Amino acid sequence: NSDFGDQKKAFTFPRGTAYFRLSELFNSRIITDLKVRGAYGVAGIPPYQFGGYYLRQTTLGSIQLGSGTGLYLPQNAGNDSLVVQKVKEKELGLDIALKPLTGKWFNRISFATTYWHKRNEDIIQNRTGAPSTGVQSTPYNLIDLEVKGLDASLDMHAFTTRNFTWQTGLRFGTFRSKVLSVADDKDFVNGVFV
Repeated sequence: NSDFGDQKKAFTFPRGTAYFRLSELFNSRIITDLKVRGAYGVAGIPPYQFGGYYLRQTTLGSIQLGSGTGLYLPQNAGNDSLVVQKVKEKELGLDIALKPLTGKWFNRISFATTYWHKRNEDIIQNRTGAPSTGVQSTPYNLIDLEVKGLDASLDMHAFTTRNFTWQTGLRFGTFRSKVLSVADDKDFVNGVFV
C-alpha cells in the first residue's frame, strides 16, 4: 500500500560529503587548522508531508444526516499525478583556525564560511479550481525554486586568564530565492500572493 501506487521504481536520493585538511601538509605556529569542505545531497519529501496522506486521491467525506449518514465531495480534490518533491543541495566551505598570539590576548581566532546552493523541484502547492468544478483547490507539483546563500562566522578568544575568558563571535548570513518555473506557466493563488 503506497501513496505512489505499486512503486515499481524505487526512489533513490544520493548524498556525499568530503573535506581536505590542508593544515596537515605543513607546520605553522599561527595556522592551527585549514580545511576545505564540500557536500552534495538530495532528499525527497512525499506528498503527505503537505496536508494529509491522501493528496493523491479524492476521498468522500461523511456527515451525520438525521439518523443516517451522508457523503460529500471535499473542497480540495486529490491529484494522482503528484510526485515526490525533491530538494538538491550543494555546499562549499572553508575553515581556518589561527593562534596569532601566545599570551592572554587573541590566542585563538577561527573563521568559517559556507556557500550553498539549493534547488527545490516539483514543490507541491494548491491551485485554485474554477467555481464551476465544485472544487476549491487541487494540489500540483507547481514550482521549481532556487535558493543561494552564504554563511560566515568569526570567533575569537579575545582575552583568556585562569579565572576569566572573554569570547567574541560574529555571524553573517544572506540568501536569495528565485522561482525558476511554474508548471504550465499559469498563475496560481497562494493566500494573498499570485
